[in-house]
Amino acid sequence: MGDDELKTVESIKAFWAQSYTTRAARLNSYKGYHIHVYDDQWSDIDEPAGDRPKVEMFLSSDIVRKYRSHLFPQSAKLGVRFTPDPEQEIKVARELASKYEDQVLDTYRENKLPLILRLQAEFFVVGGAAVLYAPHDTKNNPGNKAKTLIYSLDPSEFAFIRLGYEIVAGMHRQPILVKDAKKLGCVTDIDSHDDLEEIDDLYYFDKQKFVRIIGDSFKIVDNPLAGTGYEIPYYFIPNNPDPLTMEGTSDITQFEKIDQELNARLSDLSLRIRESILGPVTVSGDGVKKYSLDPDMVNYVPTGGKAERLAPAGDGKEFLEYINLMLGLYQRKTAVTDPVLGIETAAVASSGIAMQFKFLNLDELIQEKRLTWDIALRHLNERIIYNYFGEKSYRRNDPIYPPATPTDETQKTNNAVAMVGAGITSRAAMTDDLNPTRTPEEIRQQIEEEKKTFEPKQPPPNQQKQGFNK
Repeated sequence: MGDDELKTVESIKAFWAQSYTTRAARLNSYKGYHIHVYDDQWSDIDEPAGDRPKVEMFLSSDIVRKYRSHLFPQSAKLGVRFTPDPEQEIKVARELASKYEDQVLDTYRENKLPLILRLQAEFFVVGGAAVLYAPHDTKNNPGNKAKTLIYSLDPSEFAFIRLGYEIVAGMHRQPILVKDAKKLGCVTDIDSHDDLEEIDDLYYFDKQKFVRIIGDSFKIVDNPLAGTGYEIPYYFIPNNPDPLTMEGTSDITQFEKIDQELNARLSDLSLRIRESILGPVTVSGDGVKKYSLDPDMVNYVPTGGKAERLAPAGDGKEFLEYINLMLGLYQRKTAVTDPVLGIETAAVASSGIAMQFKFLNLDELIQEKRLTWDIALRHLNERIIYNYFGEKSYRRNDPIYPPATPTDETQKTNNAVAMVGAGITSRAAMTDDLNPTRTPEEIRQQIEEEKKTFEPKQPPPNQQKQGFNK
């Protein structure tokens, strides 16, 4: 163990500590409010006194669900399309693209990617960033059928160093049980630790080396992917990224004040309705006028007197107008309009284009958020291919998402047929768009097999003629 190695480890630890107290603290504050949303949206200073109504709308949690479900809809299924290399013979290029797509889709399935995307979509919307960790399976070397493993990371447990927009070093922390650390020879003071105790396990990657630090033990080795362009196995995906720092911003914090204001005004309206039913009572008669402060009973009614319950002044219309104004502003900021919420039936007497227009603002917002996902997923797909095949000969790949908003499938299919017929796109490209989680070659083969199985066999020509003559 040399002095240079010790300095490297101490430098990594110091960098981690500094990052965790700044960037991670901010991400945790975003998550803190989101947890608060599901529990209690009232601050102590604003909480209604006594038995006054305490209404909670949880609109921020609704926004999280809407954004998350539209970002990766339909069980978070994700497809991929590799563009064949035009410099290769067309059949070879198509087979190569199909081989790559098969490998990527198999990797998605093996790693249960829909669940990972669902978890990361919530981190993305609430915490302001998503982080994927994609090392290779060490059973094989990169380029020699090494599979790619995909993990979901808590963004608050991740730190990075960037040069421009490129991450040149990254690290994350995860817990490891002492009994597992002992198997790795990473716990020296064995008697002071219980086997089921958790200790920190730090992973660090840069362009040249990989460092793992567990307790006081560490390992430094050469990065097995040095010089390939895939040295850093992290994919940091910021939400609403700051163009200077590339840090992400939560969608939730801007709605905190609106949440609180709506809760307060709805509670006021609820109190008004309660008082109109159970408000104070006026007792009059024989020159006596008294008020009963008990809304449930009248203590004294003089001879010939009467008891009347006081009604609030006005009709309460201003409450409804203000609440509707707040809800309208909320919808404008979030693009979650009446059709999205289901308040207005989007499909009644509407064409496919009309339906898409109703969802246009939300669709544009989701497409903007997918820009940062595109960059990460393209590079992840390249890593999957390099780890397994050791090849970098493909031209381009593109993630294929399910539609973020309702689409007219009949119109979509008709458009695909028309585009293929007009010669402005290929059958393979349209097949990929309509079936994102399957490869065009797989579908073509299935169609050919079905033709052999289900198409009726034609009788011999002489039998056809005889049948015709009859």
